[in-house]
Amino acid sequence: MVHLDSNQLVSPANNKGSAPASGAVFGALAKDMERSVFCRSTDDPSEASGFATATRGIRGGADSNARGRACSPVLRRREFLIATGAFAVSAAIRSSAAPVKLERQVGLVAATLAQHQDFRKKGGLELMDLPKAIHGELGMTVIDMNTMNFAELNERVAGQFRTAADKEGCVLTNLKLNQRGLDIGDADEGKRKHALDVYRRSVDAAAIMGMRWVRPLPTAKAPQQSHLIDSLRRLDDYARPKGIRVLIENFGWMQADADSVVKLINAVDRDLPASPDTGNWNSNAVRYAGLELTFPLAATCDFKAKTLGPDFEHKAYDLKRCFDIGWKAGFRGPWCIEHGNNDLKKLWTELRWVRDQLLKWMKEAA
Repeated sequence: MVHLDSNQLVSPANNKGSAPASGAVFGALAKDMERSVFCRSTDDPSEASGFATATRGIRGGADSNARGRACSPVLRRREFLIATGAFAVSAAIRSSAAPVKLERQVGLVAATLAQHQDFRKKGGLELMDLPKAIHGELGMTVIDMNTMNFAELNERVAGQFRTAADKEGCVLTNLKLNQRGLDIGDADEGKRKHALDVYRRSVDAAAIMGMRWVRPLPTAKAPQQSHLIDSLRRLDDYARPKGIRVLIENFGWMQADADSVVKLINAVDRDLPASPDTGNWNSNAVRYAGLELTFPLAATCDFKAKTLGPDFEHKAYDLKRCFDIGWKAGFRGPWCIEHGNNDLKKLWTELRWVRDQLLKWMKEAA
């Protein structure tokens, strides 16, 4: 079983005329956060809104994706997270009775394909065909989704997409919450409540799709920490009973500080799992130090590759070093590949190459 993970996108505006180089894909991510549409909004954190009936009674348990890790003393009280890596969603929303093991799996961040979808490009990939395309082209069954993959996200669409994934034997692990203009750390209480409403309905959609994680998007500007911490706790309160954990990823204001993910997780004090992104750091010095600090808390990983040369050379940073840091920390997967190329045929080829490197490195490290 193989799998890929990606977050890089260009905005629809950039699809007109000549396509930008794949390296430009990353800078456009924050500008192109797709709006997800739900049934209605509510300020009541106990209400599941449009998905209440579909998700009522869902509970989570411990995942069998266990792995032991050595941690620094400051992180030892979180060893249960490091040992489990993820929470399983109950059989009510899982297609199989046995929890899916994600160790040593390579998966795809589906945002990699968003610019090639039909609502962005005429004749592009249809949403319901993504699992089949990922499985067929890459031999992968682990898929990390992003709200930008959905032109619309509601109870019906979530259920249909879950069915499409099940038909291909695919596992939907995570929903990245990249909706436009939301900030759960905003100083304005009304804006925070609105953002949390949208995120709660996203959690409901993730539950329908059988996912185990959601990832709120950090803003470009650092929020007021007290508001962010309170909102993350509220979101965790809502998601955890559904078997879903809130991931913390290095993005936006967090990219300049190697310790940003660990510090935020400690401040929230809910043992939230980390989702290190190998590409989202402001320099290589911060990158390698940040990965060393973050991987011990990782439940999943966005293994990002930026522009690849004609012989697959990757000049931006050392991909193998990123893998080695994660492996040494005890992280075993899933390694979700994130990459972008405006030429879909070339993209499939490059994704296969990154996949093969990860499979080779895992075999050599075993």
